[in-house]
Amino acid sequence: MKNEEQTALSNESKGGNITYLTIVQGSLRQKVADGTNGSYERTNKDGKKVSEFIFNRLSGRITNVQMNDGNYGKELHITIMNGGNKYLLQATADSAYAFGFFRRMLNIDFGKDVVVKVSEWTDRETQKKRTALTIAYFHETEKTAEGKAKEILYDSFFTKEEPKGLPELEEVVVNGKKMLDSTKRIMFLEDVLYKKIVPVLIENYYGTEKAAETKTNEDFLAELESPAQPTEEEAKAEAKKNAAKDATAKADELEALAKKNAAKEEAVKQHLKSRNAVLEKEAAEKAEAPAPKKAAAKKK
Repeated sequence: MKNEEQTALSNESKGGNITYLTIVQGSLRQKVADGTNGSYERTNKDGKKVSEFIFNRLSGRITNVQMNDGNYGKELHITIMNGGNKYLLQATADSAYAFGFFRRMLNIDFGKDVVVKVSEWTDRETQKKRTALTIAYFHETEKTAEGKAKEILYDSFFTKEEPKGLPELEEVVVNGKKMLDSTKRIMFLEDVLYKKIVPVLIENYYGTEKAAETKTNEDFLAELESPAQPTEEEAKAEAKKNAAKDATAKADELEALAKKNAAKEEAVKQHLKSRNAVLEKEAAEKAEAPAPKKAAAKKK
């Protein structure tokens, strides 16, 4: 049976320690010592048996988000504080779980507590496994039937209908099989993360003096749809650079043309040389040949 709240986690996180959480089969997992009361045992990707606590939600304040290299590629690391407890949620960067955060991150108010939920289900039509991560905030006035603050899901900033510059997945062929490559998408999202989200988190934690300069989401959206124009100096430098490239390209073109013409001239010379040799041989043979005898005149 899954625990509903992260407060049931072990007390390892107290005193400045971090509780590490991964996502497996639509649930949050905390690795614990074998035989720990309330834990579940499974075999991981490496064939090793591990014991874990299992949860389906985590609430608290997001204080840090980073991209790090993991055992299976890049990973998204989200730090969440709940009272004196610190949790580090890890997900593979190209997973649906990570994308659940990425596509909403520009709509999240990082000054408020959030509820992170993960899930897994089977699509009725395709019979394929589907996974998701959602992020909600607690409404200030609306309550549930139980009297608890109502949880409101954050909308996606990047959507299929309005990608706002988000690159599409690219189809590639690996070992003869077609696959979808997310490299360009991950690079784009990582750039947004460090330019837009991390500065906000720094400001929330350290204050404005140590925070990087940030802009509103509206400003950022405008930048995505209309890339910033270069300054006059940048434009001149770019023009100079392009002119140099054009000059080099033109010089290469002229050099190639000269080589081509030289090759043609050489071919013509060889052809004329061969032709003259043939004509000279024919003339010599004609000069050396004996003159034809005249026919004797007939007597009357």
